[in-house]
Amino acid sequence: MRDINQIPSEARSLWQEDRRIATYPPLDKDLIVDVVIVGGGITGLVSAYLLAKEGKKIALLEAGSLLEGTTGYTTAKISSQHGPIYKEIMKIHGKEKAKLYYEANEEALKYIRKLQEEENIACDLTTEDAYLYTTNDKNLEILEKEEQAYNALGINGGEATAEVDLPYTVKKALVLRNQAQFDPVKFLQGLLPSIKNNGGWIFEHTRAVSVKGSYEPTVKTEKGHKIKCKDVLVSSHFPFNDEQGAYFSRLHAQRSYSIAVKPVKTPPKGMYLTVDSPSRSLRQATDPNGEPLLLIGGQGHTAGKNDDSTFANYEALKNYGEEFGIASIPYRWSAQDLVSLDNVPYIGQMVTGKKHVWVATGFAKWGMSNGVVAALLLKDLILEKENRYAALFDPTRTELKKELALL
Repeated sequence: MRDINQIPSEARSLWQEDRRIATYPPLDKDLIVDVVIVGGGITGLVSAYLLAKEGKKIALLEAGSLLEGTTGYTTAKISSQHGPIYKEIMKIHGKEKAKLYYEANEEALKYIRKLQEEENIACDLTTEDAYLYTTNDKNLEILEKEEQAYNALGINGGEATAEVDLPYTVKKALVLRNQAQFDPVKFLQGLLPSIKNNGGWIFEHTRAVSVKGSYEPTVKTEKGHKIKCKDVLVSSHFPFNDEQGAYFSRLHAQRSYSIAVKPVKTPPKGMYLTVDSPSRSLRQATDPNGEPLLLIGGQGHTAGKNDDSTFANYEALKNYGEEFGIASIPYRWSAQDLVSLDNVPYIGQMVTGKKHVWVATGFAKWGMSNGVVAALLLKDLILEKENRYAALFDPTRTELKKELALL
C-alpha cells in the first residue's frame, strides 16, 4: 500500500494539472511581420497581447509547448518583495532607482489585476500580504537593514513580527502589503483569445536559432524558415542568440524545488519567505477540486553545485512540511531561474548597435511580476515611447561594468 505522504515519483506542477490551453502548429513557411517574440512564457504572452492590441502584426515562437517552461513551474507569487534585495539595490543603484524597482513591480501587479478583470479570467487571483522573516538571531541584521530600506523608499509595509502565524518561533518579520498570488497558466491562457482576435500568430514546436541584421532583423528557425520583422523580442529563458552580449557571463542559474501538500491544519494566511538557509517559501492554493493545498518551496542552490540528490531536496521540504501536518503530497516540481549580476533583470536593447533586438531575462525567482514589468517596458520601447524604468533595467547599464570587473 502506497504511503500517502510519499513524494510523487513523477514531477507534476499544480499549474499544469488542469491546463486547457489550445495547441498551435509549428511554423511551416517564411513570414513578414512587425514583431517576432521568442518564448511562450509570461513575458512573451503578455508582450504578444499588448503589441497585438496596439495593431502590431506579431508572431510568437515557442520551442516546445506554451507555458511548459519556468512560468508553468513557479510558486506563482506576484510580489514586489523579492527577498532582502532593496538594501542591495540601493547600494548599487542608489535610492531613486531602488524605488523605481519597487514601483515597477507594483505597477505590474496592478496591471495583472486590471487584465484579470477586463478579460474576465478565472485564475484564482487573491490579494495577500507577503512576509519576509528569520527564525535565528544571526540574520536579524539582514532584516533590520532591509527595514531601513523599506522606510527610506516608502514601501507599503514594515515591521510585522507580531502578525506572523507560523507553528514555530519567528525572531523578526517584515511585511509588504497587498501583494497577490494566482494560477499563472489559467491567467495566461485567458489572454490567448485576444492575441488571436487581434491577428497575432502563435507557433509551437518552433525553435529560433539565429537573428541576423539590426535595422530589419530576420529570425531563422531550426527547420530553416525565416521571419523578417522590424523588431525581435527575445524572452526565452536564456537568450538563445547570445552573440555579443556575453550573457553567459552575466547570468547564473539557480535551481529550486516545490511540493504541494494537503495539510492537516489550516494553512497560514499570507505568503512567506525566509531569509534563513536553507530557503523556505509558503503560500496557499487549491487543487482542481477546490481542496486547500499548502505550497512549500525552497532548497535553492546554484545549478549543478548541490551534492544532494533531487529527492533529498524534496525530502527536506517534506520534513519541514511536517510542522503543518501532511495528509498527502499530490504534486512536486522544480524550476531553474536566471539571476543577474546586480539582482535587477536585463530588459531592453540586447546589445549596443542592434536597436531593434530586445531581450528580457534574469528575473531570478520573481518572473510573475518582473515578467510583466518586462512586457510593459518592451512594448513602450518598441513603440518608441518614453518609459521611466528604461534606464534601471537597461542591459547595457553602467553599473554592470563595475560588477563585470569583479568577475
